[in-house]
Amino acid sequence: MDLARLSNQPVEIVVAGQPLLFGELTLEGIARLQAWVKEHVPHPLRALQGQLVGFSESEKSELLRQAREDAKAWPPQIGTRKGNGALLSTEEGQIAALTEALKVHQPIWTDADGKRLYRQLERWGRKHPDQAEATLRRIYAIAFGVDDPEAELDEELEGEASDPKA
Repeated sequence: MDLARLSNQPVEIVVAGQPLLFGELTLEGIARLQAWVKEHVPHPLRALQGQLVGFSESEKSELLRQAREDAKAWPPQIGTRKGNGALLSTEEGQIAALTEALKVHQPIWTDADGKRLYRQLERWGRKHPDQAEATLRRIYAIAFGVDDPEAELDEELEGEASDPKA
């Protein structure tokens, strides 16, 4: 049991030359990200509208079947493979997640501050691409409660979270 992690002690990470504190997302932060996903990720059946032209009847049937199956678990939940994928697959989602991660220990940070920091990280990343990506991935790992040096980040972030808070 890691008491520092359980008590959400801050982890300092230097982002584009600026030391910042990060910790696991709060329930409120997770709820805001869940609302973001619900607002920005189309319902599986709506996503198919106008997209079936050119498919055979059997292909259409299979796509509709899959969309109906996906609709049972819509919107995808933060902390699951589909939820994290839906959130982090777009730049806007990455900015939203970074902003919520910042607010854990810097509660006065705004959405505009999160976007500005993301842009700074992008610029810094042009000169240090491996470091910038690793920094951002570590921030997301901490925010989603998988900052375990022994764990494979890809598997943890993309896998099903076992933490009921996530």
